[in-house]
Amino acid sequence: MINREWHAAHKLGRNASLDDRLAWHLDHAANCDCREMPLAIRREAEARGLPVPRLRRLQVDTCPTAATWPPGTPPVRH
Repeated sequence: MINREWHAAHKLGRNASLDDRLAWHLDHAANCDCREMPLAIRREAEARGLPVPRLRRLQVDTCPTAATWPPGTPPVRH
């Protein structure tokens, strides 16, 4: 679910540097679960040896594909 307060207080500029984008997405992952971290950002964090948050699980009651995605992962029910 989106953390509207966090998003309102943390805007990422259009011309943000890679370091700024990386910091924003790591902070975002710690404070909001509205979407997955982009793969390019995840790979950059891993390349730098930074701790990358685990992928969140999709919620069955809010996503029609949650029962089948990711493959082999049981759906989360709330």
